[in-house]
Amino acid sequence: MKARACVKMVVWSAVMSMAFMLSSVSFAASPTADQIRDKVLEWIATENKRDVKYTFRRVAHVEKLDGDGKVEEKENRVYKSVLIDGRNYERLVMKNGAPLSGDDLEKEQKKEKEFRARPEGKRGEGEIVLDRELAGRYKFKLKENEKVGGRNSYVLSFAPDRSKKLPNKKKEDAVLNALAGKIWVDEQEYAIARIDARLTRTVRIGLGLIAFIKKARLRFETRRTVEGEWLPHSMKSFFWGRTFLFKPIRHRETSRFVDFRAE
Repeated sequence: MKARACVKMVVWSAVMSMAFMLSSVSFAASPTADQIRDKVLEWIATENKRDVKYTFRRVAHVEKLDGDGKVEEKENRVYKSVLIDGRNYERLVMKNGAPLSGDDLEKEQKKEKEFRARPEGKRGEGEIVLDRELAGRYKFKLKENEKVGGRNSYVLSFAPDRSKKLPNKKKEDAVLNALAGKIWVDEQEYAIARIDARLTRTVRIGLGLIAFIKKARLRFETRRTVEGEWLPHSMKSFFWGRTFLFKPIRHRETSRFVDFRAE
C-alpha cells in the first residue's frame, strides 16, 4: 500500500469510527469525559445490531502541492458507497467527470475483489474500529461548549496517554499513537458533530522504510437529518511527508457526502 494511502486510511478510519460510534449516546445529566467514553463502548454493541445501513456518494477535490504549498495538480473524484455482505465499501467510479478506465479501472476492480474475498470480521490493512483497547490509548478532557450547525455541543479534547506503553505492532499504530485533537458532541443527543484530528509529531511507518509523515490533519463533520440520523457531511484532510525514496507527499483533499440512502 502506498504511504499516502496507508496514512489516509488510518486517520480516516479512526475519525469515521469515532464519528459513527459516538452518535446517539444519551445521558441523564451533564456527562464527564470518562462517562462519554464508557457510553460509547456500550453504544457500539447496540449500533452493530441495527438493520438499517446507509449508502452515499462522496465527491472529493484532491490537490497535490509542491514544497511551497502551491497546487501542482488537481483531480476531482466521485466515490459511491455500496454494501457488500453487509459491509460498506467505497467504490471509486469517476475521475475528472469521466468513468474509470484503463489502469484506474483495473486498480479499482482489484481493490474491490480483495475486499470481497476478505473473511467476515477480518479487518483490512489500516482498518480500525473504536473499541476499549483503542479508547484506552487516549486521555479525554471535557473542555468548553460551542455551537455546531446551530446546535449546542460539548467540546472534548483527546491526546495519547503517555503514562502507559502504547501498542506498536501494526503500521497504523504509529499514526494512532500520535493522534490528538478535539471532538464536538451534541448536547441534546450526544452525537458527534465534528472531529478535528492531527498528528502531534513526525511518525515513521514501517520503521521509516515506507514513509515519514511530518504533518497530518483531518476534519470531519456530520449533520442531523430531520429523521434524527447523524450522517457524514464533509471532510478535509492534509498530509505532508516523504516516502522511503524521499519522494515528497503533500496532499490536500476536500470531500462532501451526498445522496444518502437507507438500505
